Amino acid sequence: MGDGQMKAAPVRVSDGNWLPYIEYYERQLLNGGDSNGCVLFTWQEDFDAQVNYLIENGKIPQSLLDQFSAWGYMDSNSNDGKPHFHTSPRFLQILTGNGLNGNNLVDAPTAARTYGCLPYTDLPVDPTMTPEEYVNPAAITPAMYAKAKQFLEAIGGKQAIQYQWITDGGTNVSGMRCALPAAPLALGINVGTNWNTVQPTIPPVSAGGQPGHSVMNYFIDVSDGTWIYDHYLPNPKDLVAGYPIWYSLQTIVNIIPLPPLPVEPSVPISTQSPQSISLWSAWLSAISSWLGNLSQRLSSKGRSKEK
Repeated sequence: MGDGQMKAAPVRVSDGNWLPYIEYYERQLLNGGDSNGCVLFTWQEDFDAQVNYLIENGKIPQSLLDQFSAWGYMDSNSNDGKPHFHTSPRFLQILTGNGLNGNNLVDAPTAARTYGCLPYTDLPVDPTMTPEEYVNPAAITPAMYAKAKQFLEAIGGKQAIQYQWITDGGTNVSGMRCALPAAPLALGINVGTNWNTVQPTIPPVSAGGQPGHSVMNYFIDVSDGTWIYDHYLPNPKDLVAGYPIWYSLQTIVNIIPLPPLPVEPSVPISTQSPQSISLWSAWLSAISSWLGNLSQRLSSKGRSKEK
């Protein structure tokens, strides 16, 4: 069980409430059945909230924001009518390779670190599809793979997406509270018979420690109520104090854009001239600094599959 402290984890939202940065909501239930994609919906909302935080707090350079817009990551279908960062949970669910069988919590960041993320509008949640159509690998074109990979490279590669366990097989609300200022949490929980209420009843002990659902924890209140973003209405929900939370995984998104190439001088100069050497030395120094920021790497292990 972790203590909520990730080495060099940033303090971003001091009160630990990430709700202001969550801009979109999708239901995992399709018209023809359930996509069983709770892990991917949870992680996509978590990832997008962190990127929206970085954007709104001026921590992403304008040149990279312009690229996000050009590639289609800034989606304007939000309540305030403004563009916000929005990626596709369906893209990652297909790429985990588990179809409709649910996923381990670590499957989502692993897929994102491998393939990148795709704009939501390129591969949206289409409730008119059957579940089998929803997870059909043929839906992903070569151009989609290329765009997602380009995005991953632009934000700093797989090292821009790190993760750690906060709770690993038992409830640790204090550790979760300590971790929330850095990033939201992906939870593995059980659900009771009246899940579709604002405050679901604590499931019976007989439900055991192998969770069947994943949700995003965006805040913990003074009464130890764990507020979650769910994919079944009503949303959000409050898991009251004492609700068993078997697993919580935290992803830290730290975008490290690649320094731009040096600009060619207007007057040609010799490759051996002091001006040319200085120009490339400065760029190589920037590259070295950028690579230094990528040195930290965390590893973890999978857990039970949530749907």
